[in-house]
This record gives sequence, structure tokens and C-alpha cells, in this order.
Amino acid sequence: QCTVEHEGVARILSWFRRSKLQVLILSNMEGMNKARKALKQKKLEIPDMIAEEAMRAFDPARLGRRKTYCKVSSAEAALHGELGLLPKKLHEDACLGSDDPLTFSLPHHYVDKQRWPKELAAWPKGFVGHAANLLRPSQEGKRRTILYTLVGSALVFDQWTHAYAYYCCCRRQLKLEVPTMFNLDGTCVESDGVLTGSKNTCPESLRDLKVAVGASPLAQSSDYAFVAKKAEALRGIIATGKAIAQWRLDDAQRKEQRKDQQQELRQLEQALAKVQGQLADLSKGGRPLRELDQNNNNNINECSQAAAEEREVGEEAEVPSSEKKRDRQQQEGGPVRSSRRRRLIYEMEET
Repeated sequence: QCTVEHEGVARILSWFRRSKLQVLILSNMEGMNKARKALKQKKLEIPDMIAEEAMRAFDPARLGRRKTYCKVSSAEAALHGELGLLPKKLHEDACLGSDDPLTFSLPHHYVDKQRWPKELAAWPKGFVGHAANLLRPSQEGKRRTILYTLVGSALVFDQWTHAYAYYCCCRRQLKLEVPTMFNLDGTCVESDGVLTGSKNTCPESLRDLKVAVGASPLAQSSDYAFVAKKAEALRGIIATGKAIAQWRLDDAQRKEQRKDQQQELRQLEQALAKVQGQLADLSKGGRPLRELDQNNNNNINECSQAAAEEREVGEEAEVPSSEKKRDRQQQEGGPVRSSRRRRLIYEMEET
């Protein structure tokens, strides 16, 4: 019903869910009845059975009624690289080109962030993902039914110490229920807090398991491990190259900005030196400020000439007529007579 490319994930899920892996899945109750009758007639062992129509499918709307204080699901965080390289690779192998991942959140995401303990982050240390999103369904549309029934909302951690620290933080300080946690070191922390001992520790090899989750046909080929390793190395090289190219681009932009700023600084320094030189000349020579501006000097000269012309015109307008006549007679060379003498002369001539 499902495959997984990572041996560690396949090993722990196959061991701790070995009883459910042996359950016979039928479409409905009628098929179950026929199968049981046929096996009983042949006197064969009747395995555990379940009808797919009786499975409780994952319902995001049911979870949506609870307010979550984390904007992204665990699968989205893993695919974005927030959980590290291994979780990102596991989610890509299980989800890309297959059913969409289930939108799980961690238990403490339903609690206000102000109540979180200081040591608790949005994604706890060692968290790999939800088990249902690390398996790849063999048939389309089976993740939310069969895989969800197989593992539920179980979590996967890298080691039991990280899983148990998260369990204690949620149960003791936040009073939350925590699902079962499978650990890649072969241990399991049950929902009641029980850590598996040596009698229930997962075997170190898949060959030691009677029932195990298989890999995809491509992963079973002899060259898959070599090609996968080279592809992983190539992805790392490409990511490093992109980071270096981006750094070089940013560095070139910073250099260009510094160049423009230095040019502006030089222009400002030249303007400042010019002003300082003018002030120095002013303090030494005693020249008025208006002489420092050539345009101002020209305007002053023009205004002085216009004022002189206006004064001349005004003086001519104020001279009386007798004075103007005397000036004319002086210019013609005749004597200048006063007005009284002229009257006496006129009276003598009349008599």
C-alpha cells in the first residue's frame, strides 16, 4: 500500500506498525464477508481485516476548527527547508508527484505563543515530520485514508532524547496530549510517555523484519544508491554556486554604490574648498561680499548709470524759464539784462 525510500524510516515504521501491516484491506464489508467464508471453507488462517469504507479519513476541516498559531504545516516547513536537509529530502521523495501532504500541525501550535516555554521553538529540535507524510502511497488518493489509518498523526524524530524533551515540555508545562513518536535511532515514545526498552527496540536491519515497508521499483535497482548519492552532491554544489553568485552580485552592487558615493563626496569637497578660498580672500583683502559676484557688480554699475541719468533729467526740469533764457543769451554772446532794467528801457522808448 505504500513505499519509502529511506531505510531508517522504513525500518522503524515497519517494526512499530508490524501488526497493522499484516491487516488485509478490503473495499467494503461485503468483501470482508466473502473473504472470511472462502478462507474458512479452505481451513486457512483468517487474517485481520478492515474495510476501507470504515476508515476515518483525514479531515483538514475538522482540524481547522481549532485555531493554530503557526502559519505553515509541518510538510510545508520541511519542503521549504526549515527543518533541515534530511526532512526536506524525505518529504520530496514521499510527496512530489504523489498525493498532497496532509496538513498536520504540532500539538503546541494550538496554544498561544505567549504561553510557550522559552526553550520551545516552533519546530522542536530533531523533528523530522509526520509519519503519514513520509510514506508514499502506491495508489492515488490513499494517503488520507490508508496511510492515515496506518500511522495516524504519529511524529518522527531523529533520536529519543529530542522526542522525550518535546513530550515532557508539552505534557508537563502545556498540559497537552502528544501522539506516538517514532525515532530514527530505533526507539519509540508512546503517547502515554513510555519509552521502549531493549525487548521492543527496532532491529538494525530490514532483513531482520518479517514484514517491512518496501521501496519504489527505482529505489530497488542496484544503481539507485550511487545515482542518489551523486544527485544529492550535485544539489549541494548547485545550491552553493547559487549562493556564491548571489554574493558576488550583491558585492558588485555595493561597490558601485560606494563608487557613486565617493564621486559625490569629491564634488562636495571641491565646492567646500572653493567657498573656503573665497572666505579666506575676503578676510585678507577686505573686499566687500558684493565684489565676489561678477553678476552683482554688473547690476550695480547699470543701476548707478540709470540713477545718474535720472538726476540730470530732474535738474533740467527744475531750472526756471528766466535762467534758461539767460543761458541761451550767454550762448549767443549777448549781455544778460535783468527784468527791472528791461522795464525801464521799455518805458523810455514809449515816452
